[in-house]
Amino acid sequence: MHEVVGATWQFYAYVVFAVLLAGWISRKTDKKFFSFVILSWLFAGPVAERVLTGKLGFLPFDINPDRLLLLFSGVMLSMHYLGGARRNRVRAPGFEKYMFIYILLVLLAVLINRNYLPAKWLIAIPLEPLVFVALYFTIKVHTTRPMLEVLLKGVVVFAVINSVVAIVQLFVDPGFIRIEEARRAFGSYYR
Repeated sequence: MHEVVGATWQFYAYVVFAVLLAGWISRKTDKKFFSFVILSWLFAGPVAERVLTGKLGFLPFDINPDRLLLLFSGVMLSMHYLGGARRNRVRAPGFEKYMFIYILLVLLAVLINRNYLPAKWLIAIPLEPLVFVALYFTIKVHTTRPMLEVLLKGVVVFAVINSVVAIVQLFVDPGFIRIEEARRAFGSYYR
C-alpha cells in the first residue's frame, strides 16, 4: 500500500464528496449508471487509488479503481458487441492506431525486461494503457449527446475543484489531499 501523506479523513471525505457529486451530475443524463461510473472515476480516481486499493489473496496484483474500471469497460464493450450491435462503418480517427502501437511498445518493453521486473509489475505496467484504451472505446460506443454534455460539465467541475484544492495546498496546508510529498512551488511556498 502506498504511503498517504496528510490526514486520511481528508482522502475519504474527498472520495465520498466526488462520488456524491458524480451521482448528482449524472442524474441529468439518459445513461445514469454509465455516467456515474465514468464521472466517479474521473473525480476520485487518483485519490481513490490511494485509499481504496485492496488485495485479493489469489491475485498477484492489487485491486484498485483503475482495474475495476477496466473490468467495467470490458463488460460494457462485451455487452455491446455480443448483444448484436451493428458496427458503424465510420472511418476510425487517425490517432487510434497510435494507441495500439503504444500498447504494443509497452508490451514489448515489458517482455524485453521481464527478467528484471517483479511478477506483479509484468501485469500492472501494461494494464495502465489498457485501461485508457478500454475506457476510450467504451465511451466511444456508449456515449450519447446528453451524456457527452454531462461529461463535459463534469470535466469543468473537476477543473474548478482541482483549482480550489491547489489554492488550499499553496496558501493553507501543503498536505491537504496530498498524494505525494509536497513540492516547492516558489520561495517558501509548497504545492
